[in-house]
Amino acid sequence: MQDKSDSKVPEQLLLKDHLHNFGEAVIDICDREEQYQLSAQAAYQKIRQMWLQLQKNQPEIKNYIHNN
Repeated sequence: MQDKSDSKVPEQLLLKDHLHNFGEAVIDICDREEQYQLSAQAAYQKIRQMWLQLQKNQPEIKNYIHNN
């Protein structure tokens, strides 16, 4: 019999992967801002857009895991 917590493992791994990718993108944006390739406001807007997109896609991630 499968433990209910085991069914969350793939979902957690996928979410962890998405959060890792988000973190890497934030680091890249911050590096570009420090090198004066982006303004602070532009960097903030890019990070905010990515965060909102990640939040928007989270229910889709859950639905994908549960349906596959």
